Amino acid sequence: MLLFVLSGIFLAEYTDVLPTTLQAQIVTNLSKSKNYLESAFDEYVPKIKSLTNSTNTATEDTTKQETATSQDKQTGSANGTPAFSMVNKFVLGNVYYYHFTKKTPKAARQAFNDAIYAYNQTGVVKLIAGKGNSSVNTVAFSVYYKDEGQRAQTLELGTGGPELTYKTNDPSKAAINHASAKINMTYPESVSDSVTMHELGHALGLNHSTETSSIMYPTNQGVKSLSEDDVAGLKNIYNK
Repeated sequence: MLLFVLSGIFLAEYTDVLPTTLQAQIVTNLSKSKNYLESAFDEYVPKIKSLTNSTNTATEDTTKQETATSQDKQTGSANGTPAFSMVNKFVLGNVYYYHFTKKTPKAARQAFNDAIYAYNQTGVVKLIAGKGNSSVNTVAFSVYYKDEGQRAQTLELGTGGPELTYKTNDPSKAAINHASAKINMTYPESVSDSVTMHELGHALGLNHSTETSSIMYPTNQGVKSLSEDDVAGLKNIYNK
């Protein structure tokens, strides 16, 4: 039908050189085609919309996961270190269970323990030793090895971030965070409180900051304590 209509439109451009009776027949056919298409449009568009709505309703009860990345847009209060935009959309509990993977060496564990202590001291979050389960917030601490090469201008010392699980039909916007924080053991500089605190900050939902005094500044400044903005950023996440 679509091909016929296009052909009809094409022929209509040449009606001035066709016999009158043929012109009339073409116009009649085009009119019928137009009426048919309008009728079909009126009949099927509501059905398509209904099917789309049914699909949306069917997915409302599903459980989804989202993981924040370093490219996530920085948003947050002007008076606090920003949070990942994804984190700002949900309500998180402030209690976390943490554990170390078997491959995490003693030196790395000590640096992570220093970070855990610093965040617990804020009173905003509470990190408890233990693996937890799928229904509670967790943080997994680990190490990895990645050589940036001799020509690299910057070195990746660690990585971390939240992974949120939530139900799409939950009006409370509650989410569970199964986060991770890792340091790159290729470089001795990574085994430091400044790096582990930075990566744990990401795991808890904090994004990068433009303030050099912040533990969340994107390059290592040797900072080993949370700034007022960092604590304010945590409160923005967990005191909703």
